[in-house]
Amino acid sequence: MLRGDQVRINGSGEISRDFCHVRNVVQANLLAATVQRAGALNEAYNIAVGRRTTLDELFVLLRDRLAARHPRLAGSRPAYGPPRSGDVMHSLADIDKARRLLGYEPTCSTEKGLDESLEWYERNSSRQVHAGAPLPPVGPRHDRPARGPRRVTTFATMAYIIVVNPAILSFAGIPVGPGRWRPSWPRSSATLLMGLYANRPIAVAPYMGENAFVAFGLAAIGATWPQMLGAVFVSGLVFLAITLLGVRAWLAEAISPSLKHAFAVGSASSWRSSACMRPVSSQRRRRDAPLALTGPGGLLRAPDVPLKVGDLRDPRVLLAVFGFLLIAVLLQRKVQAPCSSGIAATAVVGPSSGSARRRGRSLPCPSPAT
Repeated sequence: MLRGDQVRINGSGEISRDFCHVRNVVQANLLAATVQRAGALNEAYNIAVGRRTTLDELFVLLRDRLAARHPRLAGSRPAYGPPRSGDVMHSLADIDKARRLLGYEPTCSTEKGLDESLEWYERNSSRQVHAGAPLPPVGPRHDRPARGPRRVTTFATMAYIIVVNPAILSFAGIPVGPGRWRPSWPRSSATLLMGLYANRPIAVAPYMGENAFVAFGLAAIGATWPQMLGAVFVSGLVFLAITLLGVRAWLAEAISPSLKHAFAVGSASSWRSSACMRPVSSQRRRRDAPLALTGPGGLLRAPDVPLKVGDLRDPRVLLAVFGFLLIAVLLQRKVQAPCSSGIAATAVVGPSSGSARRRGRSLPCPSPAT
């Protein structure tokens, strides 16, 4: 239907089925796995909604939901073909046994299941369908789902590294200019390749934990920043080798899901903490920055705490709370580009209300020498 093709129904549109969303199946499996009643064990159950829906009714449900976002589909009609040999006219599951022994009750109706399925399908579809317009030719240069607000969101999400990256690397003694711009070229090039060649709306950037390893790990053992960058280069070669040999995929599969989630939470916490650390300017940065990280006896000292409990009377704290709540409301109301809209609104409200001020500074462009 999204492609503009006419839906074909084999036989009469009065053929009916008991369409069941997978959420009901998961619910029934959980009930069966935890049931304590002896008579409910080792039994076979029918799991469905317990209601018939004809193919004509299913078509109308699909069409009306799609037409709300694509008005050109409002007048579409199905085409009927000859019935297929062996098709059952009606099918309706008897779920009384599951209700009686398991306490099962379908929580996801056909209509609700369609709402969730269609939303997921359109959000994850590899094609961007525009109302009233035919699909563009399929190919790496024509099939580009990342448009408009998605591009802005991706850029705003990645732009923080322009500030955070040199702030972290400055602790290792790397000059602010090269620390800002040199890592930006590989990121932008890899992202362009991902979009133009691989045809995926995904931004590519190195793992930020590597910066912390350089600034707070290698610096603690007295390595110079050229040696640190050399170590990063060697690690990149090792990474490429294990990728080509298939070892990286094997390692990724060996990690448990809970540990993968822990990586994500830890990375997010690290980025948040890094973003709160004020960049060291070229005037204030010490040439012996690695030594500044060590205490008596050459041991790595505890760094300054970048995060503290905020004062709810502070306008800046209230501004941050406002931004988070606004994004949450926009997400709940399913507004397009909720994160970008919330960030933009907070950026406008801050200076206009006096809660934040513009610093009036721009990022210097690198000189050819750096």
